Amino acid sequence: SKSQPSSIEFGKPTIQNSLSELDDQPLILTDSDNKDEPYEQIQFNIAKRADRYVVSFDVLVSIASGEFSVFFDTPTIQVLSFKPYQEIIVTQKMNNGHFVSETIGKYETNKVYKIFVTIDIKNKEWSIVIDNETVFKEEFFAESDDIQNIRFNNGQFLYGTKGMVGIDNIKISATSS
Repeated sequence: SKSQPSSIEFGKPTIQNSLSELDDQPLILTDSDNKDEPYEQIQFNIAKRADRYVVSFDVLVSIASGEFSVFFDTPTIQVLSFKPYQEIIVTQKMNNGHFVSETIGKYETNKVYKIFVTIDIKNKEWSIVIDNETVFKEEFFAESDDIQNIRFNNGQFLYGTKGMVGIDNIKISATSS
């Protein structure tokens, strides 16, 4: 079953009948018209004290003017981002306080990508699978032994045009051994 967001943090995300190939009422995130909050964001409160989390979703970037990101709050934020220049980037804050970013792929607009993120809290590692291909597997840097929140965000930040992202079939599961 699909997971339901705990809250809308910013903006006014909408449900649409379809967006290109996403045809099962996807959630649409656009760049907000509010210049003080130029993004839209939903949040899932997690904090299950689980050993392992799996997050899966389908995403389609229709207009790549903003940046679509998934934030994993531990409370240190680990980020999976679809950048406006069509690269997929992972950004992490390491335990020494330094940030490290790694390009893990490229994407095309108006194409659906199936994303699976597995976070093994117990063994401090995570992996990202896009369309059945493992594109990232590294250490997971967390300030705690849990994930407090997972946030889906789209925003224009410094960009001047209107971006649009559709996400669907969000599933979040937690397991312990």
